[in-house]
Amino acid sequence: MESNDSTEYTVLLEGPAPFLDVVFETISAYRQRATDLEPTEREYAGIVTGIDAVDAGDVDEEETAVVHLYVSGDVPPEEAREEIDLALSRIADEHNMTLARENLQLTFEPDEEAQ
Repeated sequence: MESNDSTEYTVLLEGPAPFLDVVFETISAYRQRATDLEPTEREYAGIVTGIDAVDAGDVDEEETAVVHLYVSGDVPPEEAREEIDLALSRIADEHNMTLARENLQLTFEPDEEAQ
């Protein structure tokens, strides 16, 4: 078994709860299926090592929520931002949530971009 010495860093997604609920469900489901795919077919599953919803429960149209994406430490933050932005745009398009996507903020945990 290979040892993976790389660490993860956290990307925070903050925005409309209904959109982040869809993002959470989509990425979780995709990550579960990604083990059967070739690495070149994995899209964001190749960089996102995990996902966690900070605020769980009933989703209210007016509420904001926070989701943590855990990204492989082998991926530079700029590349991760591009890939995650593309994935979020794709999810928004598929679910007719373009306006909600525009209100989403993607930030790295404060010490992560310095690494």
